[in-house]
Amino acid sequence: MSVNLQPIIPGQFFHIYNRAVGNDLLFERDTDYVHWIELLKKYLLPVSEIHSYCMLPNHYHLIVKVHETIEATFFSRQMANAGNGYSKWKNLTSGRRGGLFMTPFKRKHLADNNYLTWCLWYIHRNPLHHGVTKEWQLWRYSSFAVYNSDKPGLITKEFFIDLFGSRELLLKYHFMQSGDDDMINRISIE
Repeated sequence: MSVNLQPIIPGQFFHIYNRAVGNDLLFERDTDYVHWIELLKKYLLPVSEIHSYCMLPNHYHLIVKVHETIEATFFSRQMANAGNGYSKWKNLTSGRRGGLFMTPFKRKHLADNNYLTWCLWYIHRNPLHHGVTKEWQLWRYSSFAVYNSDKPGLITKEFFIDLFGSRELLLKYHFMQSGDDDMINRISIE
């Protein structure tokens, strides 16, 4: 099966996402989610800014902006290092064997502000989209709560707050309802 992968472009925003192979789960316990976040800090923060994330039991989403000075191959290697590190840890702690993530990781270039803001909305509301919870804004493994807080965290918040004009407008945007199933399907990983 051929996979059409968009090239990583330094200085640009990307929607990065991946899922577990087969019916496996990536994240089953709180410690799984925490360990993945630690690996993102270790491998992605040196090569990119992380602007949003959401982790569900069988997949994850990120919005990243690749640093200007980072080569595409090095960014991809860091993504692989995070995935491989997590897979080894998950296998060790769960008694499983073999690969855990689909390869290669998926990415979509977020070339315009409309797609960028829609993707932020979609990622934060992903727990609702997949029926994990109706209270998507309370999902612990999403960066939405970080945007609703003054506490520092894994993500870089300023870009989106500035893009929306204020934190209040960013949060209000998240509570909009969408009837645009075509756009949801365009960025869905299923």
